[in-house]
Amino acid sequence: SVAALPKLLVVCLNSGVLIKGKLAKDAETVKTCWETMGGELDELTGEAGDDVTKWSGITVEEGRVISIEWVEKSLKNSLPPQIGQLDALKTLSLNENSLEGSISEAVGKLKELESLNLSGNRLSGAVPNEVGSCKKLKTIKLGSNSELSEELPASVTSLPQLLYLRLNSGIKLMGKLKQDAEVLRACWEAMGGSLDKLERDNGDDIYAWNYV
Repeated sequence: SVAALPKLLVVCLNSGVLIKGKLAKDAETVKTCWETMGGELDELTGEAGDDVTKWSGITVEEGRVISIEWVEKSLKNSLPPQIGQLDALKTLSLNENSLEGSISEAVGKLKELESLNLSGNRLSGAVPNEVGSCKKLKTIKLGSNSELSEELPASVTSLPQLLYLRLNSGIKLMGKLKQDAEVLRACWEAMGGSLDKLERDNGDDIYAWNYV
């Protein structure tokens, strides 16, 4: 039958949407994480029902959930360990909420993760060593968590692709992005420009610079 096709993930019928395979498991995990963090299910799914491809803040590619962007969603409680089951996730943005407690060690299971943004919450404790297992991480934003430790494990600071690290104390550029920033500053000043006009009081936060 059609429903038994091995690679079939989404079936649209008059009666609704049928999600299959790994995407179905991802969808259940997304629901669990959302509700554990205090979210109302109808705010996540809206009128999309079971169609996870249309859920709020969710991006699906090639039959997997690859991005969660739940920014300013009034989420609370702690980051649930089930987040580690979303092993195709590339982006996890839960910034500007009210999450508490420590960062779950389960984040370390997200081997495809490239961007982690947990800034603007109420997180506390130390950043777990397991985050250093996310070898593809390029951006980590943890600022505005006043109780979160500034001391990072070596496994995190030595991540091979890490370019941008934001903590309560400020921003650290790393690798090629740090080199690019230094070149931009040198070129700007060589052409008679003022660094204040380039940086706009944003220091090393190259994403907030003028003309960049």
